[in-house]
Amino acid sequence: MLLLADKITNLTAARYFAARGASWLFFDQALISVPQIHAIREWVEGPKVGLYLPLGVQDADRDLLENLGPDGIMIGHFGEAHYLPESVTVFKEWRLEPGDDQNTIAEWIADWPQANHHLIRCEGRSIQDVQVDLEGLSENLRSLLILSINPQMLDDISGISGYCLIAPNEEVVGLLSFDAIDEAIDRIEDKIAF
Repeated sequence: MLLLADKITNLTAARYFAARGASWLFFDQALISVPQIHAIREWVEGPKVGLYLPLGVQDADRDLLENLGPDGIMIGHFGEAHYLPESVTVFKEWRLEPGDDQNTIAEWIADWPQANHHLIRCEGRSIQDVQVDLEGLSENLRSLLILSINPQMLDDISGISGYCLIAPNEEVVGLLSFDAIDEAIDRIEDKIAF
């Protein structure tokens, strides 16, 4: 079971998720600078480092990828498959809209054979809607999925390869609270040993 921590913007969140057994820490260059990412990498051991590229790998990103040397990249919903580095794990992000169903998800996966994992963004949706969207998928397709969901939604979803939780933003709240995330990770650990 993979646990991804997304939108890491500070050392506190990175260290918290590393201590809780996260497999990956994802950074978005729109939220954090490359020197800050390097500094966090020096202080945190364990999780792999990923970089979020909303539009895919553009010409300007090639130097960034070489300088940062991430273990993986996450390509945004509208991102293209151009210039994907061969030596990194590729996550493809998808954002479900009302009316999208398991046939849509299966088509997305088929159109992106380069992706090792498919991240389905489910924040703001009910657990019932998510379950309906996934219930017709084969075991093979479900095993490629990582769900990015609100921590309260972790109940009764099975057959997927992992979960993605969004790191709290220190700059917005002034201090970090991991209470909801703690409860969510405890529920994951109760279901499946990492």
